[in-house]
Amino acid sequence: MTSLPFSLHIKKGRQSWRIIGILTVGADGIGVEWRSDEYRRKRFRRKREHLGRGDVHVLSIPWTFVDAVAYHGSLFGAGTIRVRVRTMNALDGLPGADGPYWQVKVSSPDRSRAREFVLAAEGAVASALQLLSHRTRV
Repeated sequence: MTSLPFSLHIKKGRQSWRIIGILTVGADGIGVEWRSDEYRRKRFRRKREHLGRGDVHVLSIPWTFVDAVAYHGSLFGAGTIRVRVRTMNALDGLPGADGPYWQVKVSSPDRSRAREFVLAAEGAVASALQLLSHRTRV
């Protein structure tokens, strides 16, 4: 089982959320586990105020719904993991999901882990597709 820490920042008006979590490659799909911190910036202030920490949420995306997993590294900053799915319902409930895409940041020290994660995910997606094609043949 390959695991990879990630982070995501979402801003809306004067409120912002910092989401930290772990991606795992399992036998049945990609496991996503995350927790969010909520911040609010008061009017005409630069500093943000911490409002609270949310509960830990767990979601699994089955391999049959995953279309592609890619890692886009950056030379100086954090890289990104991008997951594309076949149905919009697969990402229902994930923070920051934009249609069939979900993109999160991976820190620079975890680049090699991110590449391992993508290789493991691509292999699992390929084997799931192969199993599906064998089942549907007449």
